[in-house]
Amino acid sequence: LPTVYDVFKDAGYVTGHYGKWHIGHGEGAPPPAEYGLEVSGTSHSTGPGLVHAGEKLTNANKSEIIANRAVEFIEAHAEQPFFLSLWIMDPHSVLDPTAEQMEPYLKHTHPQVMDSYRSSMTVYYAIISAIDTAVGRVLEALEAQGLSEDTIIVFTSDNGPSPLWSSGTGHAGAGSAGPFRGVKGSLYEGGIRLPFIVRWPGQVPSNYLDMDSIVSAVDMPQTLAKMAGVDASCLETITDGEDR
Repeated sequence: LPTVYDVFKDAGYVTGHYGKWHIGHGEGAPPPAEYGLEVSGTSHSTGPGLVHAGEKLTNANKSEIIANRAVEFIEAHAEQPFFLSLWIMDPHSVLDPTAEQMEPYLKHTHPQVMDSYRSSMTVYYAIISAIDTAVGRVLEALEAQGLSEDTIIVFTSDNGPSPLWSSGTGHAGAGSAGPFRGVKGSLYEGGIRLPFIVRWPGQVPSNYLDMDSIVSAVDMPQTLAKMAGVDASCLETITDGEDR
């Protein structure tokens, strides 16, 4: 069955994906290339790995490594239209930032336990800053190639904040769903309602907050295709998504 990557590849776009994959990594699982990806570097898959020779993927540098691959991709394909997915693995557990990453947020850890512990807020904020730095590097790469004004950027997530009762995030469960009930793994709104930020200069208004529209991930292929002027009719009979 065709995927969103097939749709854009057939329209002449270079398709790329870096980061988590998680659509099968056991024996016999299809690699990302069989889903329409021409370039990829992933974990939890049977395709090419995310790290290059001499690099080591850690819980502290996951965002940095993915940003490295993204910058390389943008520089290599700056003269071509491209569709690039970055599935950043943070703030997925286990969060284990370096002392340097946590230093700006030590004010959130009580001095009496500083010799032994770091508060969940210190750990969580350090990783969020790492994500922010990585995304900033991708934006800078687009700017350096003169692509900022002609690139649609979508920033979102796959679930609500991780809970304190999970062993993987008990030390770092400082995310918040705001006024909404529930966390990751819950079907309450706090578990499934997500940030959704779109940047497209001259087309999507800046500093605009939409609290009324209802959008799901299944709507993104048709919507992005319509925005880019790409034919996605092959998806109409196999998905429930709509152009939003």
